[in-house]
Amino acid sequence: MNTKCKKTFTLFFCILLSILIILPMFSCSKKAKETAADTNTASNTAKSGACFFEDGENGFYFATALEEEYLFFYDEAAQSAVKTCGKANCRHDSNDCNSRFGTGSSNMINMYNLQYDHGKIYLWSSSTMEGPHLYSADPDGTNHEDLGALKIDMTRGQSGVYASFILNDMVYVIATVGTNQLGYQYQRFYKRSIQPGADTVLLFADEDEKTVEHRMDALVVCDGMVYFVDDAFLDGTNRFESKLYRYDPAKDELQNILTLENKRINYTVKDQKVYYSAFNYEGQLCYEDFCCYDPETKESQSFYPAGGHITWDGQHFVLSQFEYDAELSEKYNKDELSVTAVLFISENGELIREIPAEQLAEDLSEANICMSEEYIVTDAYIFKDNQFAEEIRIFKKDDVLDGKLEYQTITFTDKF
Repeated sequence: MNTKCKKTFTLFFCILLSILIILPMFSCSKKAKETAADTNTASNTAKSGACFFEDGENGFYFATALEEEYLFFYDEAAQSAVKTCGKANCRHDSNDCNSRFGTGSSNMINMYNLQYDHGKIYLWSSSTMEGPHLYSADPDGTNHEDLGALKIDMTRGQSGVYASFILNDMVYVIATVGTNQLGYQYQRFYKRSIQPGADTVLLFADEDEKTVEHRMDALVVCDGMVYFVDDAFLDGTNRFESKLYRYDPAKDELQNILTLENKRINYTVKDQKVYYSAFNYEGQLCYEDFCCYDPETKESQSFYPAGGHITWDGQHFVLSQFEYDAELSEKYNKDELSVTAVLFISENGELIREIPAEQLAEDLSEANICMSEEYIVTDAYIFKDNQFAEEIRIFKKDDVLDGKLEYQTITFTDKF
């Protein structure tokens, strides 16, 4: 692999996960709505580090980049967003506010790791030099509890939760732990109980993480199994390897179930089958067809004649398609990819709806798209009224699938 290919892929990887429109990974089964009294049904929503909201009762919780200290709730009936604090006479601007999480003078909610589980909202906040802390609270913001720091070996200032998911009172975490000899951050895979002060157990660390560029992401939970991808540039810049791992909590067993050379695995899981599309960057910037892979038989077959970033939202496969963007490439003097469309595909492989990406967000180069079974939410960064702003658009998924692209808008402006 030449340096240009590696540079192109590295840029694409970063854009795919944090700048361009990104669809999160979701679970295999339909998620049941929860109440505080419903302690038997856990949320099934598994997501990568890209989703900034989580379904709750009659709306959803979310965090924003421009108000990163506070947790918000979007009330569907009122069609408005409020901070999760019902405290009387609270100004919502201090550590005493129920919607503010953290203990330090500078708190930052990790906006990509919210989860509503057993009637409580869980989130990570990077607020101290100890690294990220796990917090829980009731849906109205009361009963804050600091469940403790993620206790891991780390380079000071480098620790951060990249993706997490709670399953059976255990948190599975991909965390950034340091910078290697090449100057790249590297990640490891851990678990810890949600009990306060619980220790952290290392489940996976690549043996050459200190000398090889590694990136872990795409955390997915399905049928009690935990999946993630480990990507590595090997032999300098000459070879790339993408590995999909599956962890079985019941057996405490980790397996590498799929490996691709010079292609990156983009996947979701349904009924213990892996549905993936490989990003081929060796000489061309493209996705291969959408395939179905059986980890038990090791057999793979084409599922849909198009590729892209894939998720299963509980009812459909959702495919985001990318293409080479000549205008952006000329602007930044680098190879750039941009999202062109979002496709909804049935579990039988039939196209249900194709939506041009520009109908979902105003500025595709600075936007995220996250999705649950009920909502499609875009988060874009724009200039509005001569100032930098964050514009959140809220679509009802059923309306979008019916061809109605009406949405509600929430706008946050830069405070500085």
